[in-house]
Amino acid sequence: MQPIGSQTRRHQSAGKRPQKVADISVGGRVLPRLLRKPARFFSQNSASKLFSNTAIRIALGLAVSLPAAGFFAIHNKTAGKMLASASSMAGFKVQNLVINGGQNLDRQALQFLLGSELEKSLFEFDVEIARKRIKQNSRVAEATVRKIYPNTVMVDIVEREPFALWKVDGVVNLISRDGAVIAELEDDHLALPQIVGSGANTAASEFLATMSRFPMLSARMGAYVRVAGRRWNLMMHEGTTILLPEVEWQSALGELYELQARWEILDRDLVQIDLRLADRLVVRMRPDTAQIRRAEVEEAIKQSKSTGHKI
Repeated sequence: MQPIGSQTRRHQSAGKRPQKVADISVGGRVLPRLLRKPARFFSQNSASKLFSNTAIRIALGLAVSLPAAGFFAIHNKTAGKMLASASSMAGFKVQNLVINGGQNLDRQALQFLLGSELEKSLFEFDVEIARKRIKQNSRVAEATVRKIYPNTVMVDIVEREPFALWKVDGVVNLISRDGAVIAELEDDHLALPQIVGSGANTAASEFLATMSRFPMLSARMGAYVRVAGRRWNLMMHEGTTILLPEVEWQSALGELYELQARWEILDRDLVQIDLRLADRLVVRMRPDTAQIRRAEVEEAIKQSKSTGHKI
């Protein structure tokens, strides 16, 4: 009789060698020895009980790519490549670009600006870099970029609205309210107010807002000229130039409105109306009109002398 416990017990799996996982790899790289046990655990359990195949791949990819609590370290560049490889293999490569807003923007132009960012996995995609690149488009006032896993980039765009036409150095550009150049002149926006001169684009917002309070005046203006970056001249469709002062130009516009309402001064045959002097109004007639007027005055003087009546 043998003592209890002295019987030799055979291992149930005697003769069987433990499963090797050296053939398990991520991105073509064999797993380190430290990771083979967890990999063996994954391989012995069905994906339906634990994780999907995609989750297993990502878990292993991240484990290979990221340094783990001092046990092993992989060079950052190599880790980045392995992470990209693992995430792309798992379906996290950017495949969809969704653009909200920006009706006047060219989608292909935005894709060109994003460039190599769209070729990365969603883990590597840098939303701040993408936002800065999109804002390089002159039509974009603001942009928000979001990553939507597993493979979508969503861009929300606030587009610059055309505000006026700015002519400087012989070139006419479409500008927004803040004075930023959107594009060169487009036929769809010929009805916008035209401003002229250096610096007119940044001063136009306040000036045109004031002009909108006098529709009877603004309807007759063809352009607004910024003079020496200090004051404005109004150019009427009929050719008359109205000179505004550098200061208190808002009051001068109110005075011009009153002159038109009472005396229809804008309907007269004048070349220039000068409102720069606070105590007087200076007007200049066209040469031919001035000659006719001079002849009328001289004739009136002659008649007054002959009849004794004062003019």
